[in-house]
Amino acid sequence: MQKLVMFNGPPRAGKDTAGEICQGMLEDDMTAVKFTTAVKDYAHKTLGLNCPTDHYEALKDTPLSLFDGMSPREYYIETSRKLRATDIRAVSKMLIDKLPAIDTRFVVNTDVGMDYEAQDLVDYFGAENCLLIRVHRAGKSFDNDNRGWVEPPKGCTVIDIHNSTVEDFRKELMAVVDEFSYEPVSEFAV
Repeated sequence: MQKLVMFNGPPRAGKDTAGEICQGMLEDDMTAVKFTTAVKDYAHKTLGLNCPTDHYEALKDTPLSLFDGMSPREYYIETSRKLRATDIRAVSKMLIDKLPAIDTRFVVNTDVGMDYEAQDLVDYFGAENCLLIRVHRAGKSFDNDNRGWVEPPKGCTVIDIHNSTVEDFRKELMAVVDEFSYEPVSEFAV
């Protein structure tokens, strides 16, 4: 049975770093998925851009004329708001539609930011197969973001981790994932 690890936290709290740590631990037994991938692909298509999802990652906080004077992050957030205005679960549905093609033991999502996103994923995987990790980091908040702290879906295991140093964060995360996987995963270098 597949297991889902979801990361929730404000921008720059370390969710993507957590996903990279999981990838290093679980290697080929993990697939990373993101709600923002669907949003970015949709936004790029709307703007007539033919580029990879992460093409603007290095400039994500820089206002660009291509993005109507907004930063790519701001534009993606606005795109997400518009999609959700037509159907609150539109982005969730886009991601869940892709899940049946995944055949790894673990699926990791590093950008859960809405209660219903977490609930939709838990409904798909089953609560007993889901772990929600809320990543906290000093000075980081959900200000100017449409996401927030997720209310844990019923039956889903929830852990709060504080990201202070990379080494402590890695150790704590590895211990949590080890326990959740029910079998130790390999150590790796960051």
